Amino acid sequence: MLFTGHLSTMLKSGVGVIEALDTLSHQRENPNFGAIVCDLSASLSSGASLSHAFSLFPKVFPTLFVTMARVGENTGNLAEALDSLREWTEKDEQTRQKVKSAFSYPILVIAVASILTMVLFQTVIPKFMEIFDNPNVELPWITKFVLLLTTFAKNPGTYIILIGVGLAGWIFFKRAWADPSKAALMTRAFMRIPVAGDLIQDASIARFANAAEMAMDSGLDVLLSVELGCLASGNPAMQLQRKEFLAALTQGESLSSVMADDPHLWGTFLPQMVKAGEEAAVVAPMLGRARTLHSDRVDSTVSDLSAILEPVLLLGVAIIVGIVLLSVFIPLYSVLGTLS
Repeated sequence: MLFTGHLSTMLKSGVGVIEALDTLSHQRENPNFGAIVCDLSASLSSGASLSHAFSLFPKVFPTLFVTMARVGENTGNLAEALDSLREWTEKDEQTRQKVKSAFSYPILVIAVASILTMVLFQTVIPKFMEIFDNPNVELPWITKFVLLLTTFAKNPGTYIILIGVGLAGWIFFKRAWADPSKAALMTRAFMRIPVAGDLIQDASIARFANAAEMAMDSGLDVLLSVELGCLASGNPAMQLQRKEFLAALTQGESLSSVMADDPHLWGTFLPQMVKAGEEAAVVAPMLGRARTLHSDRVDSTVSDLSAILEPVLLLGVAIIVGIVLLSVFIPLYSVLGTLS
């Protein structure tokens, strides 16, 4: 994002592309990215175009960068194309940060609670359980359950099994995610989760509309704009459906009709806005309105998710603490009664 903004500003100021890239390659904050910018400059010095140089680093510069740079080179407005990319990256980064903030808090709380619970079962609970090693005391089921968990927690084999299952699950997930069709199926499954699924849908539509609007405003046709929007959405289901869009639009069908056939993926508002834009021949502004709406919905969902998860997580921690306390104090009274 910063690189695109700086490069656009320097080009507007009359600085040459190669000179601008040489200047931007000397950065201490991210030396790895500086090396990539240095390679971009070397490619341009050897006669390649900026769009071709971008295409050499697909993991850093997505297809949208390559296409927009090519459009700027062909129209002679490379600085304007880069400025559009800067605006897109800023909006896209805002959407990404909103989604991250929604999931970072519950993940952090769950991780900390899990670690503290494991420490509790490893150190504190075993000391108390030694007191209950008395054949005259009948242990309640909750204490037996905690004793069983303590036995598992103190057994190294438990952690070996958990690590093995975790690694196997991660490898399976990575391999499945590498397959576009399986990744699309998993994404659709995630989108059926209450609240979180709405967040994924709104964020994906906001990124799609943002990229497609920018591409159309830059003079690209609907086919290419839609394809770039699907690729920029970050949603494997949308990326896979771009082929259906291309086939349908080639056959004369409208974009809105294809979207309306899959409301689980595209919602109901975006197809309506696209349909209105198609009828008035102003699709790009309608995409902008859809992007604004879904971006606002992301903000609202993040707030709602935080409000819902905070008491739920606190309740979960309270239940864990309550189970541990009951498992200790109920038989403790029995032991004290036996001693007296």
